Amino acid sequence: MKRTRLGGLVLMDMMISVALVGAALSFAVALIRITLRTDHGIADAQWMATNADAALSVLRQDVWRSPALRSDGDRELWLETAGSAPIHWSATESGALRREAPGEPPRIWQLGPQITFTVQGPTVDLNAPSDPVAVTLVSQRALLARKGGS
Repeated sequence: MKRTRLGGLVLMDMMISVALVGAALSFAVALIRITLRTDHGIADAQWMATNADAALSVLRQDVWRSPALRSDGDRELWLETAGSAPIHWSATESGALRREAPGEPPRIWQLGPQITFTVQGPTVDLNAPSDPVAVTLVSQRALLARKGGS
């Protein structure tokens, strides 16, 4: 009597198949984690850029219309205003930029790096150790007063 082999999966074939599916799943899970982490980092960078742009926009407006600028150290900036108390900008060690203006609630922007101010005549340089390029803002009124204009 002749024996015929029955068709079907052997236990070893099943184990190899399960191992291959498991390896593919672990690779997929690792890929998903990396993708989510990258998306989170991009969202943080976009939030930081938007925050910095908002703070610079307000600071640019304040500096532009200020007739006199002064700095108390490298973390304090005072912008004189016509007919009212000066606008005070300060930078904390943790990277927060704070604006205090008369009659307005204080505004705070979290920018991350340690920000410093440097006043040179009618200009203010905004420096950050993480960025080699300083942002220079010019006071139009102080520049005109310096040149003898009105």
